[in-house]
Amino acid sequence: AASIMTSFTQIRIITGKVTDSSGSPMPGVAVTVKRTMRGTVTDNGGQYTVELKQGDEYLQYSMIGFTTVTERIRERTRIDVV
Repeated sequence: AASIMTSFTQIRIITGKVTDSSGSPMPGVAVTVKRTMRGTVTDNGGQYTVELKQGDEYLQYSMIGFTTVTERIRERTRIDVV
């Protein structure tokens, strides 16, 4: 019996919220998949949604005037950053 293997790219969605140290939402933060051009920007409520592909390991959060934060994704489907 012959087996047929199908190759496909596994895609999943990760969501989260970016807030400052007082808990206020931070709109306009760039959220990118490290070493790619894929990403998004947080909305007025600090919320974001990013599509991940197989092999994506880290998300980077950056905004002018703030230190860039890098989070390892692992198996998480939601990452909130302060």
